[in-house]
Order: sequence, then C-alpha cells, then structure tokens
Amino acid sequence: LAKAKEGVGKYMQLLRSRAKPDKRLIWHIVPKHTLHATLPRGSEIHIAQSCPMLYRGVVHWQNGRMNTALLAKDINVIIDKTKLAHRSDKNTRFLILPTQEAGPDAIVSGEKMSQFLTLYLAEDFDHALKLAIKIQNYQGAGHSLGLHSKNDERAHQMAMSAKTCRVIVNQAHCFATGGFFNNGLPFSLSMGCGSWGGNSIDENLNWEHFINKVKIVRVIEEDKPNLEDLFGDYWSKVFP
Repeated sequence: LAKAKEGVGKYMQLLRSRAKPDKRLIWHIVPKHTLHATLPRGSEIHIAQSCPMLYRGVVHWQNGRMNTALLAKDINVIIDKTKLAHRSDKNTRFLILPTQEAGPDAIVSGEKMSQFLTLYLAEDFDHALKLAIKIQNYQGAGHSLGLHSKNDERAHQMAMSAKTCRVIVNQAHCFATGGFFNNGLPFSLSMGCGSWGGNSIDENLNWEHFINKVKIVRVIEEDKPNLEDLFGDYWSKVFP
C-alpha cells in the first residue's frame, strides 16, 4: 500500500505541474504500484506495452469473436501463447494492456474472461466516463458500470449518462452486481440489461420473475392527469 500511495502521489505531482505527463512513466509508476497492492506478496504484473498477438486479435479473438484459446486459462498459458515469456517475470499473475482505444475497432476493449485486462488512463472523471460508455456500448450495453468515489454526484451523473441498468458504487464489482445482503440487489447470475441489451427485464433475474401475479381490478375514483402537468416541461423544451 505504501508503494501504491507513493505511485499515486508521483502521478498527482505530474498532473499538478500542468506539464504534459509522460504516459510511459505513468504506466510504469502508477498502475504497477497500485495493482501490486492488490496481489499476493511475490506476485508480479506484466504491463505489455506492445503485444501484437492480443492487440491485433490473433490469439483470443478470431473474426471478431472470442474463442477458447485463452478463455479461463492459467497465466503461463496466456504468456506462452502471446509470446511474452521472454519478457515477463516468472511470478507474473496478470497481463495488463495499456490502451486508449475502445469500441468495435479496438477488439481488446471487449469482453475477455481471461487473466488479462486493458488499462485506460483518463484525464479526469468526465473523460473516464466517456471511455467507460464507449467500452460498454461496444460489449455490455445495459449491464453494469462500477465507480469508486466519495462523490455521490458522480454516481448520479454516470447513471444518467450511460446505457446501464446498474451503477455499482464502492464495491467489488464482480461480486456486488450479482446481489448481496448489503446492497439490496437480488442474488443472481443473470443480469437483465433492459432494452439496451436486448432483454425484457432490467433487473437481476430472480424468483419473482418465475411466478404469476394475479390482480383483482375494481372501479375506483378517477384520477386523470392533466396533459400540461405530464408534458409541459418537455413541450417547453421542444417547442420554445
């Protein structure tokens, strides 16, 4: 953790200086130290500045589709098939691919389900949000986005800007999105993604979706809204 704080501190110094930061320096100081703090002692992360086997979609994807070459494979298999064995440490546990590209033309920004990930450098929150939306719209529309922040307004901004059914705040995303007693989401391994993801539900699939609800309908006192109350604000914007 001390190394992580030191790395982040150096990065913030670079930003405060208003000088254009050296991305190569940032990739090697900030992410590596920060990520090391999350790994077991003795583990290493290999930051692949150049890995044509992955960036060009040679190994893990074929014709734009993910295959089983690296799917859920041990890291030694990944390193071997990506031809990085001569450049990585023997204790490497994860492969990191720095990039700023996202979307259909950047296949590494898509789903991986393997022990490597892409790492993006954002200038600020707005830039990070734009990147996240671009990545999610490519593969994952409607599913979920994660946020680690003490600023609640950022969670609201993300919810209103992205085509996502869940904004996971300050939690381990992969576990929290499947629901737990401390976040109110139903336990599930199937996350509805709404119309954005081509689904009929936008909730976590749960037992309520497998029961029929009967409604007894009687006449009640009419409560008819005024059209101006319903659409007034909208009309004033569209027809000023």
